[in-house]
Amino acid sequence: MVMLETQLHHNPLIASGQLLFWLLFQPSCWHRYINRYLPNISPDFSLSMLHFNQWSSHLRYLILLSYLILPLLISSIIGLLLNFIGHDNVLQGIIYTAVLHCVSGLLSGTIISVAFSIIASSISSFLIGLLFIFKTISWEKSAILIGLFAISVASNILISLVTQQTKIYLIKQLGSIILGLLISSIILLTSTLLLPYLLVTPNNMTLAQLIGLSIGIGFTFGMYTRRWLWALAMTVIFGIAIYLLIALSINQLNEISRAIIGAITNGLLFPLFFALPYLFVRHIADIWAGTIAGSLGVSSVYITLFVLKQQDILIIPLALSVVILGFTQTQWRSLLLYPIESAWNLFIYRREELKKKSCLRWNAAFWDEYQRIPLYGLEKHLVLVHIRDQQQGQQAIDYISQTSQNWAAQAAQIELDARYLEQCTDLNRIKMAYHQLPIDELFNPISGLLNRFSHISREIEISLARETLYLQRQALIQNITTLSQLLRDMTRIAQPEILRFWQIAETWRHILTEYLQQVTEQIDLEQEIDNPYITGVHLTPNDQQLFVGRRDACARIEHILRDRRNPPILLYGQRRMGKTSLLNHLDRLLPATYVPMFIDLQGPVSASPDHTGFFYHLCRIMQRSAKANRQLILPTITREWLAIDPFGRFDEWLDSVEACCHHCIFLLTLDEFEALAYVFRQGRLDQALILGMFRHMIQHRMHFRILISSAYLLDAFPEFTDYLINVETVELSYLQPDEARQLIEKPIENFLLSYTTEAVERILQFTHCHPALVQLLCKEIVRLKNEQPRQFRELAHIEDVEAAVMPALENGRTFFIHLANRTALEKEILHFLALKGENVTIHFEELHREIPTIKIEMLHILVQQGLLKCSEYGYTFQVELIRRWFI
Repeated sequence: MVMLETQLHHNPLIASGQLLFWLLFQPSCWHRYINRYLPNISPDFSLSMLHFNQWSSHLRYLILLSYLILPLLISSIIGLLLNFIGHDNVLQGIIYTAVLHCVSGLLSGTIISVAFSIIASSISSFLIGLLFIFKTISWEKSAILIGLFAISVASNILISLVTQQTKIYLIKQLGSIILGLLISSIILLTSTLLLPYLLVTPNNMTLAQLIGLSIGIGFTFGMYTRRWLWALAMTVIFGIAIYLLIALSINQLNEISRAIIGAITNGLLFPLFFALPYLFVRHIADIWAGTIAGSLGVSSVYITLFVLKQQDILIIPLALSVVILGFTQTQWRSLLLYPIESAWNLFIYRREELKKKSCLRWNAAFWDEYQRIPLYGLEKHLVLVHIRDQQQGQQAIDYISQTSQNWAAQAAQIELDARYLEQCTDLNRIKMAYHQLPIDELFNPISGLLNRFSHISREIEISLARETLYLQRQALIQNITTLSQLLRDMTRIAQPEILRFWQIAETWRHILTEYLQQVTEQIDLEQEIDNPYITGVHLTPNDQQLFVGRRDACARIEHILRDRRNPPILLYGQRRMGKTSLLNHLDRLLPATYVPMFIDLQGPVSASPDHTGFFYHLCRIMQRSAKANRQLILPTITREWLAIDPFGRFDEWLDSVEACCHHCIFLLTLDEFEALAYVFRQGRLDQALILGMFRHMIQHRMHFRILISSAYLLDAFPEFTDYLINVETVELSYLQPDEARQLIEKPIENFLLSYTTEAVERILQFTHCHPALVQLLCKEIVRLKNEQPRQFRELAHIEDVEAAVMPALENGRTFFIHLANRTALEKEILHFLALKGENVTIHFEELHREIPTIKIEMLHILVQQGLLKCSEYGYTFQVELIRRWFI
């Protein structure tokens, strides 16, 4: 792993510094540590929030490090510095630093946050400890400014911990700031009026003032924890502590005792005056408002007190400056540290080049998560590590992609993908390339190119897997056309890397062209009959020649689309009857004013985990279809924009689509509509909301039409009927005999195979003009003819048709198995009828004698589903090929 570990070091001194480093530079480590060792505790937890069963050994060790080891470490550093310069009061500086750290840390960790307390107490104690070095400066003024700076820095860190995985919108931030300023103004006014009477010297502090201060501390604790008995105990403890401090201060024992008293006093007052407004405002607003109110609240108290005592108003702009400086420390710190981090990164990169041992984990991108400025050179380091150790390099790229330096992860991944594509210099590597290329949403033109290369690679693999050389040749021609279009598109991209990808695409096109020439030569050499028939999948827009007929269904659809009532259309038909193929060809069958948008509901739309994903994928497919079918560019849309209000924002997007394309009618063709029923049952999408949106489009958007395609009538889904009102049904059935003959005798131009009249009629008898079965049987006929000697190859006889039946049943078994997925009684009925022979009609009485449990309703269902046909003489199979499957 290249990331820094989230375990604390076994040495307590190093571990305490590790905690401070995490919070200042690597908050994700703090998150992971809390999640791993203190489960069910938030990263901004305070000690008062915890229950007894949450006080584990890890928590006790964390407290020991934060409030004992870390104060000793910082005070020891201060002591060494004071001793080094020969200061007279080394012991006083050490004690003051340690006590201030312990007291302020424990109080703020108890009522505010442990993370806050570590930062605030560490910064304040260290910087105030340094004040002992400088004897000529205003100690009191500097201490106030240091305290305000430490609290504002800690507030900034606390905000980042809470909002690291939660987006805070600008309007909410502004509202929080306004509320914080309002509460702080109240505190400032109150402190201005009361401080001259309450915050006097300890010698003159009255019992009432002492009680008021103690109650304030206890009330703050109780308001935050809602544990009022503990709050009462806290009031008594703090009252006694402050009383003892006053007594010691009055006696003025020595310098050491005065240092202890001063440290305890400031260690109590600073967190207290921050906590009062912070807890109150955060309770009614959010952490932004709370930290601003707390920082300005403590500022107003100390500034007012200082101005009243010293008559020095210069502290006001200074205090405001240090508060702003603390709240923006992650911004200016990035700029301040950038030159140092860049030099450091260059040093470890050179070291990585010279040595094989990886130094990547020490790159600033891995330990300074607040660095927002791009650390140039990081992408080269990632590539270098990936080349030497692919697993470690990919882990590093995945980690960086989740940070503010994600640009480097993307640049490194693009570089690695480009290198991989350059190595694809033969057909086998090209067709497997998409396995190594991630499919991402488009971040920039280069990422878009990689997506297109991935798509082309997958299409090439599919092309090479085609069953016949003819289909391979046709698919490869389309692949070469796609690559040529990619090359033309790349000439419009102004990116320095584009020449590199242009050369890759040109290499691919050259390799495919050479292979296409080999396939063509092989076809010419073998003189095979081209086998254009496609089985098992629907016809795409590239298969126009194989799509025949359906003019009546298309005319019916167009007639309904002209209806001003805007009724939804149900395209109903048996499976494999050609519904999806028809939807894929609507763009050339309908007038240009209609914009068909094919949406496969078995794809990413219905696979979305939530409504945002559903509408996002729906919009993307609509954009893609509009561009492909009618060259229309629809308004762009982002997932983040949709996430705010998926239904409302989708409706707004439809408004913008209508505004820019007011002359068009958009036809949403929802294929496999029954897939939504499964999604609704899972509960991933809300049925009422989704179908309600479609109903709203039907009723109120005259530029949109809805066409749904299903193998079932709408009666099968009664829950849909309340939303899809006034549905017009268009049934897609068998081809007309002349349409089927066209598919048999002339599927493509210059088709070399001819049929005798008897052979064509026999194919029609076997298939009943079922489009999928016509293609299945003809495909097997062509395959069998290609195996015959050349002198017999170009004319198909009825014997050839009979010989192709069994291979067709075997190779089309997926289709037939789906038809045979029935109850045991239905299978018994179909098997009995199949054994009676071709075109044999059996009356219901005979069926009932053989199968006593049969009911007329069962036969009606089989007729409705297209398996049987009914006449006055009884029941028989509609399709001879299907009958032979049930024998």
